Amino acid sequence: MSKLQITAIWNGSAFVPDHVFAEDCAAISRGKQVMLTVEQNRHPEFHAWFFAMLGAVCRAGYWEGDQDSLLRYIKLGVGWGDWYPHSNGGATFVPKSISFARCDQAMFQRFVWYAKHFLATRLGVDTDSIFAQADSETGHAVDRRAA
Repeated sequence: MSKLQITAIWNGSAFVPDHVFAEDCAAISRGKQVMLTVEQNRHPEFHAWFFAMLGAVCRAGYWEGDQDSLLRYIKLGVGWGDWYPHSNGGATFVPKSISFARCDQAMFQRFVWYAKHFLATRLGVDTDSIFAQADSETGHAVDRRAA
């Protein structure tokens, strides 16, 4: 199967294709089966907001380590990774990446939602206060339904 990438923008009710969309579609033979994969690009502002939120959690005293160790703790706590068994009966947890290349916007929003609930229940974080700090720090308010 050859791979064809088509870029289009969602306008709320339909995809608005870019200028090469028609040419790309014309290259597909009539009656051929195609598979469409829809991905939502990551929003750099949301990514920056998430790390500002982690910093606010650390500064507020909910976590004694740095942002990197908090992120690892969250990934472990929400199961954002894979467990690999050892021959002696133990297992090692290998966290998944949340990089732009490995995690699209929908997946990242799901991770942030898990993280929010984990921080509130496990560390007792006042997420409304912490979110407000992250909003203020980045200048980007986050849709509370997404986080």
